[in-house]
Amino acid sequence: MLNVFHAQSLHAKPLPRRSNLVNYSLFKTLDSWIDFRSFSIKYVCNGLEKYTINQNTYEVKSGQYILANEHASGKVEIDSNEWVRGICIDISPELLAEALASQLRPDTLCPDLNLDRFFNSPDFLDNLYSAQQTAAGQLLTQLDASLSSGAISPDAIPQNLYYDLASALVQDHIPIYLSLQNIPSVKWQTSKILYKKVAEAKALIECHTHEAIDVAQLALHVQMSPYHFHRIFQKTFSVSPYHYSLKVRLNRANTLIAHQKYTITEAAFATGFSDISSFSKTYKKHFGVSPSQLAL
Repeated sequence: MLNVFHAQSLHAKPLPRRSNLVNYSLFKTLDSWIDFRSFSIKYVCNGLEKYTINQNTYEVKSGQYILANEHASGKVEIDSNEWVRGICIDISPELLAEALASQLRPDTLCPDLNLDRFFNSPDFLDNLYSAQQTAAGQLLTQLDASLSSGAISPDAIPQNLYYDLASALVQDHIPIYLSLQNIPSVKWQTSKILYKKVAEAKALIECHTHEAIDVAQLALHVQMSPYHFHRIFQKTFSVSPYHYSLKVRLNRANTLIAHQKYTITEAAFATGFSDISSFSKTYKKHFGVSPSQLAL
């Protein structure tokens, strides 16, 4: 089932709750409260949509999406000179619970829906995601391309799309759930807040492969003390923020040398190393071979 929404049709008819459906939206301006009827995916095809969910604000740009379940509340704002196009997908809680139960207990004939105490609970972590970095995001990108090209008819969304998305969401969230469990906090709500802060910092590190990020400045950016930030980051991701930044930069340098034919000097400076000697030593320690061997 697919509905196309624009300014004149937004509130034209009520939509079913706790069901599988796809909504296609096209707006230049919008200021509306959101009714999360089910487990919801809000994907932006092009433009910018601003969401406020459970008092958290997200600016969702092209190729990004947010997730929230029926316990969430919030609003969406669009203010653009160009058409902003988005896809909103509802996945029934029962389907998502079954996907999780099947992952947790693949040996059972009938998945136990009561095993889901995460996706459909008030404790679910609403958050912003990049489509390029998740299994669900890749499916959303493919869906957008298929709808835009006409490969999929708007009136015939295949049922397997919902099955595949449910499986992908479970796949994407297993490491997130385990990371949340690693955060030392008495309250689950506090764990969610801390996870969001260090996840934001992790994303910033991944965007700054061209320089060594100052950990104290990164902590300040996410409003944490340097010690607390370092401790929570390491507990959450099993690596310190400094070493994660180093790993990301070295992986980028490796790609530049191996696939884009940068010289060792060019790759070192492009990833924020100040001299070739320290870059070569760090590279060999990380990969087990010297960059000169890779460049042959």
